[in-house]
Amino acid sequence: MNTAIVFVDKKDGQDLAMQRIIDKTLLGHTVNRLKKGGSQKTLVVSKEKWPLDDVIFLDDVRKIIENIEDEAGRVIITGIHYPAIESDVYHDLFNISGAGVVMNGGKTLDIFTMESRDFIHYDKLKYEAYNLKEEITEVKSAEDVVAFAKNLHKEINHRHLLNGVSFVDIDKTYIGEDVEIAKGACLYPDVYLEGETKIGKNTTITAGSHLIDATVGEDCNIMASRIDNSVLHNKVKLGPNSHLRMHCEIADGCRIGNYVEFKNTRFGKISRAAHLTYLGDADVGEDVNIGCGVITVNYDGAHKFKTVIKDKAFIGSNSNIIAPVTVGYQALVAAGSTVTRDVADGAMAIGRVRQEDKPGFGYRYITKEK
Repeated sequence: MNTAIVFVDKKDGQDLAMQRIIDKTLLGHTVNRLKKGGSQKTLVVSKEKWPLDDVIFLDDVRKIIENIEDEAGRVIITGIHYPAIESDVYHDLFNISGAGVVMNGGKTLDIFTMESRDFIHYDKLKYEAYNLKEEITEVKSAEDVVAFAKNLHKEINHRHLLNGVSFVDIDKTYIGEDVEIAKGACLYPDVYLEGETKIGKNTTITAGSHLIDATVGEDCNIMASRIDNSVLHNKVKLGPNSHLRMHCEIADGCRIGNYVEFKNTRFGKISRAAHLTYLGDADVGEDVNIGCGVITVNYDGAHKFKTVIKDKAFIGSNSNIIAPVTVGYQALVAAGSTVTRDVADGAMAIGRVRQEDKPGFGYRYITKEK
């Protein structure tokens, strides 16, 4: 098992470790590139612990031995000060024959490899020099972090440009290392793409959009909106100023307009929610119209409940759907209704107070002395 050991043992190193660069911390970038280079296990030796997935934190160097597997494998030891080492270089380090001290321009760094079975005796071993193919950026101060961030930003965006992605202003679009973007996509300035986000071909994302672990299909138009941990299929129009979060799934051809929020909601093909709507824990069928100001009331203060709206239903504006409830196929909910029980297929539900007019009252109220 290939193992990476990252030392963060100094106060300045601990401060630098959590410096954020695009979508990861400096330590996160180091760990990410080690994984891509072939590390199957990452140990971080530090007095501090931070929220990083698939990382074992140790506060004592002696505990390293207990965490290295008995089977044959390579070990790379490094600090966080050299994040500019690319994944393919780490891959080379894991696969070279014989252990070696890593050299850069004749200067020995604290990165070296060894067989795990010899780790306990590593201070007595002899190493041959292994020369890196690329320059290493040493990150030892806040200024170095800023410089590294600029270089990484340029490197990532240029890679996508060469792969056929269009940028309105390439210097003002921010893309994480793990983001995948298909040829023909167009990105406007002030767009942030983070985590394991995937963008399909010919999709346009306009200024002010922020996507985290999102999957967006082909021919979509995302306008100044936020998407967290959700999936949009093809030909979806979203925004401006909408928010999808917590495992939403939006089917082909949907239209989700301005100031709409979905949480944990499935939205069927060619369904529409044009504006000012909240759907939480909802399962919406195909060709459904959601009017302005519709709310699924999914939380009673203790538990979350589900709303089901079947195909071709029409939900009138300013309606409250009190979950758990099902609105049937081709059912109609009249505008201004509060729905508290199931609506049968093809039925119309009206749940609102009857209007009462008082002749002359409006005139007297408006013209009275203030």
